[in-house]
Amino acid sequence: MLCSFLMLFFTLSSFTTEVTSDELSFVIQDSEEVNAIYKGSSDDGYNFEAESTTMVFQQIDEPVLSVFDLHSETFVGVNFKVTYTTKMDDNGNEIKTITNLEKL
Repeated sequence: MLCSFLMLFFTLSSFTTEVTSDELSFVIQDSEEVNAIYKGSSDDGYNFEAESTTMVFQQIDEPVLSVFDLHSETFVGVNFKVTYTTKMDDNGNEIKTITNLEKL
């Protein structure tokens, strides 16, 4: 009986589940807020300066962009409260997405 149990244990423990990269999902952290001055956009994203540190946000939600056209020079130098989320992609890169802007 012990032999049967051991054989069953090793047989069942040898099965693995393979997950393709298409099935992996991002881990979304809670929203964060920062007060920062908009410095303009670049190929890397939207640049804000907070406490002498430049933060780059790679994405912005479309409703926010429709209110604040950050592609124009209109808002450069303006102080905002930036609400954003951070996700990790499959390569371990951080993706910061602006979910809300409030002009201060």
